[in-house]
Amino acid sequence: MRTLFGPHRGARFQSLFDAASGTLACYPQDDALTGLPNRFAFEERFARAIARAHWRGWFPAVVLINIGHFRRINATLGHAMGDNLLRQVARRLSGSLEPNDFVARMSGSEFALALCRLEDPRDTAWKTGLVLDALNKPFEVDDQQLYLPACMGLSVYPEDGLDAETLLRHAGAAAFRAAPGCRQQVVRFTRAIGEAARTRLSLETDMRRALEGHEFRLLYQPQVDPEGRLAGLEALLEWNHPRRGRIAPAEFIPIAEESGMIVPIGAWVLGEACRQNVEWQDTGHAPVRISVNVSAVEFARPDFVHMVTGTLSDTGLNPKWLALEVTESTLMRDVEESVRRMTKLRGLGVRIAIDDFGTGYSSLAYLRRFPLDALKIDRSFLLDVTSGTVTPLVETVIRLAHGLGLRVVAEGVENERQLGALRRAGCDLLQGHLFGQSLPPSTVANSVLCQDRLAAMAPVN
Repeated sequence: MRTLFGPHRGARFQSLFDAASGTLACYPQDDALTGLPNRFAFEERFARAIARAHWRGWFPAVVLINIGHFRRINATLGHAMGDNLLRQVARRLSGSLEPNDFVARMSGSEFALALCRLEDPRDTAWKTGLVLDALNKPFEVDDQQLYLPACMGLSVYPEDGLDAETLLRHAGAAAFRAAPGCRQQVVRFTRAIGEAARTRLSLETDMRRALEGHEFRLLYQPQVDPEGRLAGLEALLEWNHPRRGRIAPAEFIPIAEESGMIVPIGAWVLGEACRQNVEWQDTGHAPVRISVNVSAVEFARPDFVHMVTGTLSDTGLNPKWLALEVTESTLMRDVEESVRRMTKLRGLGVRIAIDDFGTGYSSLAYLRRFPLDALKIDRSFLLDVTSGTVTPLVETVIRLAHGLGLRVVAEGVENERQLGALRRAGCDLLQGHLFGQSLPPSTVANSVLCQDRLAAMAPVN
């Protein structure tokens, strides 16, 4: 194995024998944009650092850094500005290192640092502190200052791995656990993080099979008016894993969103909810509106409205019996585009609600622009209802919504005390275990859809 120089000045190439062609193949070792070593060169050089450290008693470490917001920067400022920022990041990282350490650009906006001559693993604290200080300063682009969040993961030889590939993988797993946007955090790899990473990978793999294997199913939770009459149903996804049993949505939905699997899963959920609604109507039950949750990934897709339209057409469901629930943060990612898509959906007759209202960051000015039908108060706001009245915040939300012509749905209603307080505050719809658990379609048809009232109402004082 030998190092060659390429046709343009300063470029380093790695020469490897290609058995298939019987020739030497040359691979560049420098990243063309930043001039830093690339992944191949980093692993080779760090392997040599580990060999030296083994005999000298050092503790070399890897820090993997994911710089955030680059997709947004490229879309907003252009790729030329994004490239300029990456070069600035490369210079800052290089300038924050000791003489024996080095930095590489791994891919996109991901960089790796090699801390090669640590005599004590605890020295990683002050070394990574220098890196954080460098990244926390604003970057200058086109006469404006930008702050870039960074997720950083750390692994140390030999405790976290015995070779460069393992240490890089473990540092990446730790970086994944770092809070996005937190510029004062470096996460050290642990066995628990490694196990969680393996579990995530396993779930992602199994998820791709779950749709074809009919492992997902929908349950339905009733929504009632203040008198206990059925006003709607919310479709809730459940995964019955063949080995793990029931997996809660909170565990697999984030993985589905990050992997992109939420798109086919979400399409299945929408289609199944619409199909089930039509089936209930065809068997003689009165029409009822079904609410379906929409993730940020789904809503952001250019073909989302077309997908909804196609699903309604394929299933034959009247659009007025479908409601879509989206979160505040989803709508605020691109307000203008959100308004356009919501207007098209409302034009079809589909209802739209903001889910988990109060946990996001929308302003009243933006709230007035969104073509909405309802707000859903997050269940966390009901935890403080210890007497016969709701909190001033809940009361204000209800008044605000009514002032904008919106209905209010309170989810997480668990007891008669909460029920009475919400009724007195003028809440329009109620949802929670007080009115029934999430139920399979057969139980909904044989019980919920046949009842005049779903629960005995608390008296109004």
